[in-house]
Amino acid sequence: MSNKEHILGFTSRRIYFIRGFLAIALGLLITLLIVTSIKAHFNEIAFLGIDAFFTVLLFYLSRNWHKGQLTVSLKEKEITVSSYLPILKRSRQYNFSWEDITDLSFSDTQYFKILIVKTNRERVAVAINYGDEATQLEQLLNKKISKLDQDGVVAIHKKQSIYETKTGIFLAAILVLLMIGWPIAAWLNGKDFKIGLAVIFYSGASFFIYMVFQSHKRKKASQ
Repeated sequence: MSNKEHILGFTSRRIYFIRGFLAIALGLLITLLIVTSIKAHFNEIAFLGIDAFFTVLLFYLSRNWHKGQLTVSLKEKEITVSSYLPILKRSRQYNFSWEDITDLSFSDTQYFKILIVKTNRERVAVAINYGDEATQLEQLLNKKISKLDQDGVVAIHKKQSIYETKTGIFLAAILVLLMIGWPIAAWLNGKDFKIGLAVIFYSGASFFIYMVFQSHKRKKASQ
């Protein structure tokens, strides 16, 4: 096992979601202030266009708030996880003995990977940006887990992501039906098809379905 330090992009999930909420809320507030101060008639498309402009602008201006650096060191007897978040000037470090770990897993989300390390005393979850370093780290951790299991030193359970489970397949099937049925139901009932809401739903649903497909494809390839 190499003692090389792996330096990766780190995302503070709390600040990531706070940033998103503030961008959406402030974008809407600025739009409302403009519309009410001008006292002119704005149709729905114009209102949404102004709101989208300020929301995207705020997202761009705050694009580095949630970004930091994560250093993971895989040693013979322990794993060290260190994070640094520039916006808060905050550093954290966790040291886990391999013998103390009860659960170690990676899960994929639409925006980042989540590394979870759990012992009987604590649980740490960190969000890692997608990239070659993240993929390499996951592969090395899988090898380490397999070696420890084979040597009988300690049994570390690698938790399955939801995409790899039967529940994931069931949810993916439901999402496919909803993606097909929603526009048909709207058309049959003479309802407007909400484009903005549809974009959010279809992007998230498509990612979930894709991850389920890829996870089971990799599983079959490894058998």
